[in-house]
Amino acid sequence: MPNENVRFRPRNEILSFEEIERFVRVVAQMGVHRLRLTGGEPLVRAELPRLVEMLSALPGIDDLALTTNGILLEEQAADLRRAGLERVNISLDTLSEETFKKISRREGLDRVLAGIAAAQKVGFKKHTAQRDRNSRSHGRRNHPLARFSRERGLELRFIEYCRSMPKSLAGRRRAQRRNNPPNLEAEFGPLVPVAAPTPASLHDFEFADGRGRIA
Repeated sequence: MPNENVRFRPRNEILSFEEIERFVRVVAQMGVHRLRLTGGEPLVRAELPRLVEMLSALPGIDDLALTTNGILLEEQAADLRRAGLERVNISLDTLSEETFKKISRREGLDRVLAGIAAAQKVGFKKHTAQRDRNSRSHGRRNHPLARFSRERGLELRFIEYCRSMPKSLAGRRRAQRRNNPPNLEAEFGPLVPVAAPTPASLHDFEFADGRGRIA
């Protein structure tokens, strides 16, 4: 997002809720059963819980999730849960306010943390997504996020940020094997591989002490 001179797309070029529902109804009949609402930032869309309610009611949709930066989640978590949203992925790069400002170019870490707490309170199946910003993907700087997730029963996901992501699943798995997080094991104990929930997933691990999961 630029710092200034942001040009938003005209309203008539954005799909209405009814158009989105129609599209999802069609692809559900073709075998699509899992949905994820993303963006941009989906929580800025007015009346988003109404769209969630429309989509969750469609035959064939078994899983409905949302990815958000968490800034507006505290205010909307309860309404989204009531509407039928099942899971939330919250992008959280850091627990440092200073670093948060550098990455997002605004304040708001406290609002993200409040959004995570609100999501937990209303009973979401929840995750915290940590997006890696440089090549030191598993250094000690990730330990605060791992500790935060373990203490709160969240799943922590590392997303490797690189210029050229492997295209094939086999290539992605090879990349994952090269990037297992040994520094976390040194801090928190052994990580035990668990079965990936979908073929698109790389690797899930559980801490041997039973406190938390990372992917």
